[in-house]
Amino acid sequence: MKREPGRLTPEKLEALYRLLQDDDSDVVASLAASLKRMSEADLRTILEFWQARSRSASETPAQPPAIALALRLSAVDRFCALMAQPVLPELETGAFLISAWGRPDLPERRSQLKLDAYASRMADTIPRRQARENPAASARELCRYLFEEIGFRGNEENYHDPDNSFLSAVIDRRRGIPISLSVLTLLIARRMTLNLLPIGAPNRFLLAVRENSGLTYIDCYGGGQFLNAAQARPLLGEVPEGFDPFPEVNSNEILARMLRNLHVNYRQAADEARVLEVERMLSSVTV
Repeated sequence: MKREPGRLTPEKLEALYRLLQDDDSDVVASLAASLKRMSEADLRTILEFWQARSRSASETPAQPPAIALALRLSAVDRFCALMAQPVLPELETGAFLISAWGRPDLPERRSQLKLDAYASRMADTIPRRQARENPAASARELCRYLFEEIGFRGNEENYHDPDNSFLSAVIDRRRGIPISLSVLTLLIARRMTLNLLPIGAPNRFLLAVRENSGLTYIDCYGGGQFLNAAQARPLLGEVPEGFDPFPEVNSNEILARMLRNLHVNYRQAADEARVLEVERMLSSVTV
């Protein structure tokens, strides 16, 4: 939606600031429905005004419930619109829309710039040609950088925290679960033209890289360990007979798995509003 000239005048921003202070649930829902029709840029402008006014009043500039709800609902709409397109969506776009839904306070662009910076740092060590011609060695160096030097790791202390599934939060905290740490690594690898494969193994999402001997699996949750099939197999638990334990998956399957994890998290927390929003996003994904 294009911003209308003069739409967010100082007077309108001041009026919105007063409305946003009302925490009545009906007012919050009504205001969120109106705000959702605005562009994300306008919502950010309102949020910045709120934060500035709160600071000047010596208050903690928390995110107003109506804006948080509007940003959430807008992200759901954008995710469903992405899934409705006739082509397979980009994994990065879908993952950051899920993140925008869950953590609207963490701007997507800031997180993408961090991914760019990580890839740029690796480009100083691994030229693109080397990444293409020697992917296994390049993948090992990338994992050493991310999991040893930068310090990304599995969040064993709070595994079921929904933030573990939101890419912006994972980048910010350097903590995640197998699928989010794998997606993070995969997106950086793609910036380097390094070909890693997403593997939707049961119980433990993995990556894989091709070597002369076949596929080697990468356990990002385990600190970027490189494993052969026999070493990786115990991580998967029981696998039904005839079921491929190491299936390569596409972007829709990855996004659906991320959403199913969140569905479990919010079911356990009895957060019915978020459960319904996750279900709406899940229903839009074709797998």
